[in-house]
Amino acid sequence: MSTCQLCGYENRAGAAYCKNCKSAIADPAVTKKTLALHIADEVAASYKQHKVSIGKPGLYLIESRFANFDHEFADALAELLNLSRKLLESKSAQDKYPGYVFSELLDKNEFDSKTAPDFDEIIGLVNQGKDVFIVQHDLEAINSRYRDLAIGIISIPRFTQASLQKACQIFFKHQVNQSEDLAWSRFLAPEDFLINAKVKDAPLPHIHESLSHRLAKYQCKDARNLEELYAFGEARDWAFDWSKDVKEILAGKTNLKWGDLERGILLVGKHGMGKLDFAKAVAKASGIHLIECSIEELSSGDIKDYLKARLKEAKTLSPAILYVHTAVADLDSTPFLFDSFDEDEPVFILMARNKNKVPDSLIRAKRIERVFEIPYPTARILKEVYKPLLQAVNCELTSAELDQLANSSQGYVGSLARAEQIVRSAKRQARRKNQSITLMDLIDQIYEIPTNSARTLPVDKIRDTAFHEAGHAAMMLLTNRGQKNITYLSVVPKDDYLGFTSYCFDEDDPDETQNNLLETIRVKLGGRAAEEIHMGPDGISTGPSSDLESATNVAAYMLTSCGFGPNGSLVSWEPDLSRNDELRKQIDDLLKSQYKATVDTLSQNWQLVENLVAAVMKSEEITGNEMREIYQNFLSQKK
Repeated sequence: MSTCQLCGYENRAGAAYCKNCKSAIADPAVTKKTLALHIADEVAASYKQHKVSIGKPGLYLIESRFANFDHEFADALAELLNLSRKLLESKSAQDKYPGYVFSELLDKNEFDSKTAPDFDEIIGLVNQGKDVFIVQHDLEAINSRYRDLAIGIISIPRFTQASLQKACQIFFKHQVNQSEDLAWSRFLAPEDFLINAKVKDAPLPHIHESLSHRLAKYQCKDARNLEELYAFGEARDWAFDWSKDVKEILAGKTNLKWGDLERGILLVGKHGMGKLDFAKAVAKASGIHLIECSIEELSSGDIKDYLKARLKEAKTLSPAILYVHTAVADLDSTPFLFDSFDEDEPVFILMARNKNKVPDSLIRAKRIERVFEIPYPTARILKEVYKPLLQAVNCELTSAELDQLANSSQGYVGSLARAEQIVRSAKRQARRKNQSITLMDLIDQIYEIPTNSARTLPVDKIRDTAFHEAGHAAMMLLTNRGQKNITYLSVVPKDDYLGFTSYCFDEDDPDETQNNLLETIRVKLGGRAAEEIHMGPDGISTGPSSDLESATNVAAYMLTSCGFGPNGSLVSWEPDLSRNDELRKQIDDLLKSQYKATVDTLSQNWQLVENLVAAVMKSEEITGNEMREIYQNFLSQKK
């Protein structure tokens, strides 16, 4: 006989494992077999209780929680219950065992008939009074006939504080302090024990360290705080409340249950708006895991299988958020994500999409319960976004400079990630110059202006570009709205343009009037008009082609959508200039009249254009404040 040193049970001579407490009689204590025996012990107990209540033999499906552990578990279960692991041919051999355990699958559907029975043979075994167990990590991979025949489905339980304490006793001969917080035990897997099989001191810190390392990719400790996500507005407000409820449920400080929380959220916004940043911030604030996945490049046939695997992964990490980026992918295969919600293993779905176009079957209670559209950030939002980023790099801007930075960013900075990149790049640029970050360092990064912008074009060509851009800028400065919102003028060649003039949106007056739209057309035509005045009609370049396209779109919008046409029509319709000669003539007449007005305006204020050209030729780029100062000097000289 061999006596177990842990529990004192008398085992048969030569036994390697104690039949009573499942610990190894010889070192090392932690092996795949001892772990499998430890886990299988609970499943065997559940089976015996079920057997008493059912009172008849049948097929049992065992859902394995731990990937790549099916064979070891099946062997352990067979040993504990005296079951056979293979189909026996002779009746005398079959009579030795009360049942069978199988775990080999072929093509993720049927069993390999060489080592396991087919469907009819399983029915035959049950009819002979044998219990049959199928151990499989993914039960849905088994042919549905097996699921329909099963009289019991048993899931391998998670580790708990109690089972972890017992495991430490069995495997490491270590007594765990009863007051120690072991809430993390629910995420343990066999490998967390195996990798620490040789530890000599208290095992818990080592096991916890292994667990933390394995789960690090699902944790969002380095994510941004919700407070920093100013641009998310209503979605951020919701996240504050939702994450607070999650933390209270985890701490047991509320009567709320997991099913009381919103199960699904949809974020709508263009690429680069920071939807994933938002999901990470929510997970961080809630103290739960995040599993990322994208189905935008998958075919419709692959979506469901892929999401099933990610959902199963999320359940092992629950409570968790499953972040699904859908883009233009087919969503018809996704409702099961919400319908599979389990109070014991809650997974919340945060979907992200570029367009707010989702099947009606998803937008309802207990599926997608809230939809948040992320607006493109305005100057006011960007100002708040920049504040903590600048503070983190010890950059102090005046209030006026911060306003100018925000105004310059509008239309060019669409996400927190882009704003962070701008600040980080400006910091590097300032460090190279051995000085503090300035407003111009930041603006250079917004417009991606090369730091050493050597003039690779002839000076005459750059001057021509300067007149074109100054024409746009002058037309802005000669209107109250444009003067307030103009932000930047550059003649530094970059990518496919030779220069540009930028302005921010008018947050105080978001609705366009007919006069506003006509001003917009004149601003867009200002570059071409300046070229004509500077070089004559024959000197106009191809540069204004994109301006003409943009001006044409504005004119078409006025005539077909806003009721601003010459005949007073209030019908809104989609324009087709290639087939509608009348509309094309109306647009042409409108653009010609506004172009004439633009040429006249610039001719009367040509000194302003030349002053802008002189300033930008000197420094290659000028800010909105510098242009406003040039304009004020022009007005004072004009008087």
